Amino acid sequence: MIHGELLAKKILSASVSWQWYDQANGVVKWVFTNNGSMTGSWVLVRAAEQGGEIIENYVFGSAYFPIYSYNASQFGSHFLTSAPTPLIDSGVENNSPPLAVIQTPHGYAVAFVFTLSPGQTWSMLEGGFGGGVEPANPVLIDVAYAGVGAQTWCVTYDPEQCGGYNTQSGTNLPCPPNPYKFTSILLQCKQGLPQVFEDKFDPGCASAQ
Repeated sequence: MIHGELLAKKILSASVSWQWYDQANGVVKWVFTNNGSMTGSWVLVRAAEQGGEIIENYVFGSAYFPIYSYNASQFGSHFLTSAPTPLIDSGVENNSPPLAVIQTPHGYAVAFVFTLSPGQTWSMLEGGFGGGVEPANPVLIDVAYAGVGAQTWCVTYDPEQCGGYNTQSGTNLPCPPNPYKFTSILLQCKQGLPQVFEDKFDPGCASAQ
């Protein structure tokens, strides 16, 4: 008998692409695919481009998370409060990813989390493009569950992260209190994540006690 056989490596790999879904109204379709052999979780960093010039670059979900999560019935997005599980495909027009707090070497961020099983493909829509503006340089960055369960967070956010959305979209949705208190698991990321706003995170809402 020969001992010491090699075990197949488990590969963590995913890809993302976009295409116009409704160009006249500035809506794009994002397509996420797990190309690896294990379930994984990722966040999406993407830019916007206009006339060949990059005009912004940030992790998806971080800019407007206060209004997304506070109006979960409108957007279908909520904070993860337990270990991430593969996304359920309810059709591209109904799909919404969950949010979570991400810890990076430089601090914290809130972002949409895309958890996919091996071979799974999942898609969603995003508006706000058009008029010569389109997505650019999309990159998936893997994140890992810290395994400590749900935690309470208080985040002081920029009023533009709620009011700015209402202005841009012509809506009048309510904004959460500021600081915003919510419950979320913590995911770990080995690299920094670009953000538009500099939110102030208070883990456990220690300063509010």
